[in-house]
Amino acid sequence: MTYNEKLVKLRKEHGFTQEQLAEMIGVSRQAISRWEAGETVPETALLIRLCDVYHVSADYLLRDEYQSDDDAPAVVRKIEELADVSGQRARARQIALVFGVFALCGAVWGIVLSETPMQLAVSCFLAALLAGVTAWQLVLAVRGK
Repeated sequence: MTYNEKLVKLRKEHGFTQEQLAEMIGVSRQAISRWEAGETVPETALLIRLCDVYHVSADYLLRDEYQSDDDAPAVVRKIEELADVSGQRARARQIALVFGVFALCGAVWGIVLSETPMQLAVSCFLAALLAGVTAWQLVLAVRGK
């Protein structure tokens, strides 16, 4: 799709008339008409205003091979990066949860089987230590560190 076809498509998607768009970016309706007909190309400053109005990148408007704003390499890389980080965080949270469950089970088991006050104290201390480590792991996982 060429830049002029994208301009027409975006204007119609946003429900603007040529007059409304012209007023928004400070040009004549005829200028919008010439851009949409492919007769002329907007100046750089006006292109930036169009990108702001339509919330698209200049890459999308100017590169015929881009069918959507998501086709821009920087956008694709960012989406892939966010998906990767999100997956790592989810895995870290799962691991922290498993450790938390084991810590809780160990604490209950240790308390139940304690025969002396010393064994009970050691069991409680170890349970608290494991729970604290697990909580810290969960905090780090959520923060993404």
